[in-house]
Amino acid sequence: METRRLPLPPLDLANRVGSLGDEEQLALYETIGAALRTAIDTSLPADWDWRGKRALDFGCGAGRVLRHYADEATDAEFWGCDIDETSIAWMREHLSPPFHPFVVEEAPGLPQSDDFFDVVWATSVFTHLSDN
Repeated sequence: METRRLPLPPLDLANRVGSLGDEEQLALYETIGAALRTAIDTSLPADWDWRGKRALDFGCGAGRVLRHYADEATDAEFWGCDIDETSIAWMREHLSPPFHPFVVEEAPGLPQSDDFFDVVWATSVFTHLSDN
């Protein structure tokens, strides 16, 4: 699946979702994001159509998965939220548009109404939770 080229985040932001090591490992960031997109797509109903939909990547970081929906973002709204303000700031500067990133607090609740999104996913979120 080919997507238009989007900038990759700096290594320090990419490393927040897993230790990649050096700059050459950013290709792994891209590969994992594409694989997660495939997993999301295959979990949707066979007749799923992105047109007119709103999607939320809950815990999007710097857009590892969202970046792979750039082509679909012309027909649908793709949102991303995270508690990491630095990652969201980077997304706002480099990936918005086409994506709609926003910061969330640790406490439950989103600023959108309960029926705002058609689909929500969370990848690699629970692995970053602590007892706090």
